[in-house]
Amino acid sequence: MQSNFQLKTRGKGPVHIDLQGVFDGASAFELVHTIARNCDPDKAVFIDTDQLTRALAFGRMILDFHLPKEVPRSNIHFSGIRAGDIMPKGCRMLHKPKNRAETCSCPNNCPDCTCRPEI
Repeated sequence: MQSNFQLKTRGKGPVHIDLQGVFDGASAFELVHTIARNCDPDKAVFIDTDQLTRALAFGRMILDFHLPKEVPRSNIHFSGIRAGDIMPKGCRMLHKPKNRAETCSCPNNCPDCTCRPEI
């Protein structure tokens, strides 16, 4: 069992959950309990996986089997680099731009622009 997992929640209406570290079986149970305690069945849940370093298959199986039935899976949205690795069937995948350049409309040559390519 990995011990470097962290979970942070924000928001009351739609709840945002940020995952960090290694997602294993214990991490999946922690996420399940967080969803059960904090999420309104009528509101969306957004789970960001960008800070996960690894996602183990056992964690995905635990999450898939134990997701609270009160929260419809169609209300649970996953984003980030490990979303596909942990997302249970019936949940939704959100596209998240890989970098600012995908969403910026500037000509990419502004001196202080964050989407400017590294030289």
